[in-house]
Amino acid sequence: MAEVPAPDFTIPLPIPAPARRSLTEAPDPGTPRAAFIAWILTVLLLSAVVFMNQCEKPAAAKTTAPIASGSTPPKLVDPLALYGKIMVKLAHSGMVADDKERIQLVEAIDGAAETPEGRLRASLVAAEILGPQAGLDRLKSLEESEVLNPRLGEKPTHEVPETVRLQIPFFKRVLEGDSPQLEAAEQEKFLSEHGWFAKLALSRGLSDTDPRRAGMIAGGWRLIAVIVAAICLLAVAFVGGLACFITGIAMASTGKLRPAFICPARGGSVYLELVAVFIAGFLLFMVGLDFFIGSFGSVPPEWSVKLHLILQWVLLALVFWPLVRGGLSFGEFRRRLGWHGGRGVLREIGSGLFGYFACLPLLAVAMLITVVIVLVRAAMQQSQGVDPSPPDNPIIELVSNASTLELVMIFILATCWAPLVEEAVFRGAFFRHLRSHVGVLAAAAISAVAFGVMHGYELLMLLPVMTLGFGFALMREWRGSVIACMTAHFVHNATVLSFLYAFLSILRD
Repeated sequence: MAEVPAPDFTIPLPIPAPARRSLTEAPDPGTPRAAFIAWILTVLLLSAVVFMNQCEKPAAAKTTAPIASGSTPPKLVDPLALYGKIMVKLAHSGMVADDKERIQLVEAIDGAAETPEGRLRASLVAAEILGPQAGLDRLKSLEESEVLNPRLGEKPTHEVPETVRLQIPFFKRVLEGDSPQLEAAEQEKFLSEHGWFAKLALSRGLSDTDPRRAGMIAGGWRLIAVIVAAICLLAVAFVGGLACFITGIAMASTGKLRPAFICPARGGSVYLELVAVFIAGFLLFMVGLDFFIGSFGSVPPEWSVKLHLILQWVLLALVFWPLVRGGLSFGEFRRRLGWHGGRGVLREIGSGLFGYFACLPLLAVAMLITVVIVLVRAAMQQSQGVDPSPPDNPIIELVSNASTLELVMIFILATCWAPLVEEAVFRGAFFRHLRSHVGVLAAAAISAVAFGVMHGYELLMLLPVMTLGFGFALMREWRGSVIACMTAHFVHNATVLSFLYAFLSILRD
C-alpha cells in the first residue's frame, strides 16, 4: 500500500523530522456511531471493574479497637509473620554466629510489630531466637505500656487493648515452659488465634528433626541462595536496563528507531468494540463464577481455584470479535491486530527483550514512587490513631495458599494467557484504535491506564503495572507486531513468579 503523510492530528515519535516515518492505511471496519457507543461502554465497564476490584478489598487499615478472640491467624503475607519466618530460618542456618547478630534479627521483628497484638506475637519469635527471657521481657514491657490521657489531671491509661492484656499471662506460661502441660482445648485455641506464631512456640523443646519443628527452622541456606540470586538478577537488570534505556534514547534521537506501526485512518470501530466486548466478558465471567461458587456455601470448595484458572481461558475467544463483527479475513484480522512476524520472529523476540530492559528504569521509578506513597499513607494513618496495614496483593495471597497443580496453572496463565490475550486486547486492539485519533504518547498512556485498572491490585499499587503497559505500547509502535510486547510480558511475569514461587516455597511450614 502506498505511503502517505500522517494526518495532522497525530503526534509522531520525538525524533528528527528527516527520520520520521508515519504510515496510515484505510480505516478499520465499523462506523463512527458504533465507535461512540463502544467508547461509552468501555468507560462504563472499566469503571465497573475498578469498583469491583477496590470495593471487594478489605479496609486498608484497621483501627486500634480490641482484637476479637478467635480471629483468624495471620497469613503468610502478613509482614510480621513473613519477617518472623525469615529471621527464624536465618537464626538456625548457622550463618548467625553471635548474640549481636541474633539481637539484630529480633530488632527487625520488633520494628515490624506495630500493633499490640503484633508485639504479643513478636515475643514468641524473640524467645525462639534469643531465649525465653527475651520473650518474657517483651511481655513485661507490653503489660506496662501506658499512654498519658490528654485530659489534665487524669491518670495514665494503658494503650494495650484489654483482649490483648488478658492473653499475656497465657503467653508467659508458654514461654516459661508450660507448653507440654497445656490442655488440648488450650492448644487448639492458641493455634487458631495465632497461627504460625503458636506453632513456633509449641515446637520449642522438640528435637530439630521432629516433623513438627523441622519445617519451621530449616531452609535458611536455601533462603539465602534465593536472596543472593535475586540481588544478582537485580544488578544485571540495573546495568542492562540502564544501558538499553540510554541506547534507546540515543537511537531515537538519531532516527534509528523508526516506527513500523501503521495507523488506521479515523472512522473504524471494530477493534474498540473488541475492547468493550472483552471487558464485558471479563465482568460476566468474574460475577457469574463468584455467584456459582457462592452457591456452595460461605467457604469456597477446594476445586474453585482450579475452575477459575481453567475457565479464564474461555476469554481468549473474545479476541476474535473483529472476525465476527467486521467481516475481515483471518489474515487481515491477524495483520491489523499485530499477530504477525514483523521483521522476523527471532528479531521481534530480541526486540522485546531489548524493549523490556529499556523499560526497567521507568519501572524502578514507578515502584519507588509507589513505595513513597504507601509510606506516606501509613504515616498519615498512624498520626490519626489508625494501625496501617500493607497493601493487598491478590497474586501473593493466591500463590501462598495454592497447591502444586494450582501453582503450575497460575504460571501457565501468567506466562501464556496474559501475554497472548492482554497484548491482543490492549496493545493490539485498543492502542491501534487510539492511534487513529491521537499521537503515540497519548495512545500509550490511555491504553496503559486501562491495562492497569484491569488488574486486581489496590489503586496505590497500579502505577508499576501502568508503566509496564506504557512501555509495551511503545514497543507496539516501534515494531508493529505484538510479538515484542508478548515477549516482554512473558519475561516479566515468568521472572517475578519464579522468584515468588522459590521464596514462598521456603517459607511454607
